Amino acid sequence: MKLILRSLAIILLSTSFFACKPAQEAQDTVKEGLKTTTDQIDKAKVLSDLTQVTGALATYRIQNDGKNPGSIQDLKLELNYPQDLVYDPKEGTVRSKTFPDL
Repeated sequence: MKLILRSLAIILLSTSFFACKPAQEAQDTVKEGLKTTTDQIDKAKVLSDLTQVTGALATYRIQNDGKNPGSIQDLKLELNYPQDLVYDPKEGTVRSKTFPDL
């Protein structure tokens, strides 16, 4: 009887040991998917910010004889990540630090 219990205990322990690896792999996959999703959401928000700023810059230029505002803050927009945007008032261009390809 003791031999059977020991054998069962060994089988259960070894099974749980080997089951940990797939569980860890599953957790890693979920974490990776979450990071990818979060990155995509952030990218979409930055793209939204860039679109808003670009449109507001065009409007500002029309209303101010082709001049660019001194800063993005002059446009009085509610942006998701204003700290991510780099604005060149001389050229009137804006880009993202995090997603420069946008």
